[in-house]
Amino acid sequence: MKKITCLLFVLQMVVLYDAQGATLFSTLPGIDPVTPSGISSQNFVDAGVSTQGADDFTVTGNGWLIESIQVDGEYAEFTAGGPATGPATSVNVYIVGNSGTLPDTTNLSAGAIYAAENISYTDAGSGDFDIPLPGGGVLLSAGTYWLVVQANMTESAGGQWLWTESASAGFASAWFQSTPGLIPPASGGAFICVDAWGERIATCDITVSPDPNPPAEPDLAFALDGVILTAGVDVKITTFTTTENGSSVTFEVVLTAPPAGGNTVTVNVASGDVTEGTVAPGSLDFTAANWNIPQTVTITPGASGDGNDGDVMYPVTFLVSSGDGAYDSLAVPDVNGTNINIDGIATIIVDPASGLQVSEDGVLTATVTISAGSDVTPNMDVTVDLTNNSPALVTLSTASAVLTAGNGYSVAVTITGVDDDIVNGSRPFSIATGSAVSGDVGFSGIDPPDISGALLDDDTAGISVTAVGGELINTDEAGTLSGTIDVALMSEPTADVTVNLFSSDPGEGTVSPASLTFTAANWDTPQPVTVAGVDDVEDDGDVSYTLVTQPLVSADPQYANLDPADVAAINVDDDEPVDDDEPVDDDIIIDGIIPPPAAVPSLSVLGVMLLSLLLLIPLMRQRYKA
Repeated sequence: MKKITCLLFVLQMVVLYDAQGATLFSTLPGIDPVTPSGISSQNFVDAGVSTQGADDFTVTGNGWLIESIQVDGEYAEFTAGGPATGPATSVNVYIVGNSGTLPDTTNLSAGAIYAAENISYTDAGSGDFDIPLPGGGVLLSAGTYWLVVQANMTESAGGQWLWTESASAGFASAWFQSTPGLIPPASGGAFICVDAWGERIATCDITVSPDPNPPAEPDLAFALDGVILTAGVDVKITTFTTTENGSSVTFEVVLTAPPAGGNTVTVNVASGDVTEGTVAPGSLDFTAANWNIPQTVTITPGASGDGNDGDVMYPVTFLVSSGDGAYDSLAVPDVNGTNINIDGIATIIVDPASGLQVSEDGVLTATVTISAGSDVTPNMDVTVDLTNNSPALVTLSTASAVLTAGNGYSVAVTITGVDDDIVNGSRPFSIATGSAVSGDVGFSGIDPPDISGALLDDDTAGISVTAVGGELINTDEAGTLSGTIDVALMSEPTADVTVNLFSSDPGEGTVSPASLTFTAANWDTPQPVTVAGVDDVEDDGDVSYTLVTQPLVSADPQYANLDPADVAAINVDDDEPVDDDEPVDDDIIIDGIIPPPAAVPSLSVLGVMLLSLLLLIPLMRQRYKA
């Protein structure tokens, strides 16, 4: 009957590992090709006696999963002329512990760490066995073990099976027989190693005889195939959901490999928010004896009435500690869960919270309503403090919104723009809303949205040049008429502004002063410029000219190079015109020449000259105008 021990251990191992691995350990390269023969390791079914060979191997790291075994052997006759063809009906595989340099038990069925009896195999050659271990294999932690392989067959039908010798590392192979008289020593003599393990060659004298290639190989030929175990913590859940006052949730935790060196692995489990859920137990201990046995953790959801906080996500965290360096401080991903709220959600609404517009001139203001959400009504007053982050831009109608039953838990806050005289365009403002303060735990601590918007500018860069008394400046040559223009800026500059002026015709009019300077202190105070006429001796009539204002000079980009409008002026003439229609005595003036005063003998020469000059002047003026 097939026998498999440690069945629970094997089944749990199968859950963790389901993939074939590579060769973990092998003595096959040590086979001596000159001496392929081996030693007896067989259950003689018909006689009820047995021989058993064993060879050691060492598991390293955090352990191995052994899934299959390869064994090199051959069939041989047991008695001269007897059968030598096999095959074995089945095989027995035992893994036992180490005691000194020998296996620690001869009671293989009951005392082995792993025992799989009467199991199937594949004959890879004449007596070479490929043996898949039942249940997916066996898990072994770090340490030294011994492998025992027996062929189950009758000597009379198949002869005997010999396990091939090999040269390898580790302890020399061991051997014993169940009864004396079964297998004699190679050198003859008394039967030894009966029901007691002994070193196969040195003690039991069981070897190929004669050995054509001494020294004899001390080991037996086999290979172990499987998976090298890696330290890890396997949490059998990734997310979870609970409901306030609802049922608990459980999950399992197990290691992926046994801790090495007899150490204990402690996995501390904690809730990221004990108001939403608690975990128990808070720590799990795993050893080489229970590392592959899942341990259960229970998550208990928090109770209702915890402040109407809505559905809350929180993590369950893991902290690993161990004397095994492969496990100590090993990172384990959090398990994230959600505790569903059953009380409704307390909220504070700010409407609108953004996109507001107010103007400097106060025409455009904004109203923001701060109120409790409709889902839950506060049972006590709720205060939301407001911090004006832009006091130079806006003012608030209140610095604190107090929501009470009397105002329906709703307060309107008016935001008004602050005026200035500077051209600075549209500017953003912000108002911070503080966390709510209330005796109602559902509302206390809620942080409403902050408020933001823009202040619209009402200022433009410009200059006013105004003629006092009308649009036209009137001056005259006689100095009885003069004009005045007033010059002022239309907004406060950020740097001094210089206005330079001049007359387009300095022969008709002048300006004073020729330069004006405006600052942030006097920008809106009109500065006068006097315009005066210039006299001449010509009868040139009334002459138009222009008071020219040059482009402004300033480091303020809004004013730099701004070109104000010019002012028109007219200068009134004060000279008498000559009457061109008055007759001229041709006898007196001929072609502009005054004849000698023969008819006036009483005049002196000087008198004649004066008279001639007086007569000549009107004529010269007439010709000049012509």
